[in-house]
Amino acid sequence: EDIIYSATLAPSAKNRQPWKFIVYQGKEKEKLVDVMRQGINSEKITHALMKEWAFAIPDAENTVRIMEEAPCLIAVLNTNQKTPFEGIENEKRIVEICDSLSIGAAIENMILTATEHGLGTLWIANTCFAYKELVDFIKTDNQLTGIVAVDLQMKLQLKDHGSHSQILLNTDKYICTSPLPFYDLDRKGLKESVAVAFISISTFESGFC
Repeated sequence: EDIIYSATLAPSAKNRQPWKFIVYQGKEKEKLVDVMRQGINSEKITHALMKEWAFAIPDAENTVRIMEEAPCLIAVLNTNQKTPFEGIENEKRIVEICDSLSIGAAIENMILTATEHGLGTLWIANTCFAYKELVDFIKTDNQLTGIVAVDLQMKLQLKDHGSHSQILLNTDKYICTSPLPFYDLDRKGLKESVAVAFISISTFESGFC
């Protein structure tokens, strides 16, 4: 509750607060993951949405494996925008950018609050590969920004030439195993490294999954 509440306190352009958070657990969470998998499998064959990002589909498939292990997933919607896969007027595009920045601030609040409480987080953006399937499942025409997974216990296991680590997150509410970059920070810097990893949003290898 504290994590989502902190998201609602984020600043937003024109104070529009264009966010909505939907929590999925149990059977509904499993259905959400299945829909994500089906959408990615379809995109893998058709390349209908992300042709130039076909190289990233294996990363998206890994995200599904992570989501399978997470008993709780939080879908983040932009209530002021529609699908990002259609063209819009220049003025509306500027509004969309401002709303995306606002939601980014809200998600950052969630992540930093989780870190403050000793929790780990995973900010999932690979939802783009299964966009249509996911919004149909959620039954919304709002823009799906991504999904956030949150949990408590962290177990560090270095892999991929030491540039990535795997975090095992586990509480009675949330669980998630997630790869994320640690920027050569050691175990002593674990808390700070989680925050740094998810503030950076430039590529698939810097905080998104």
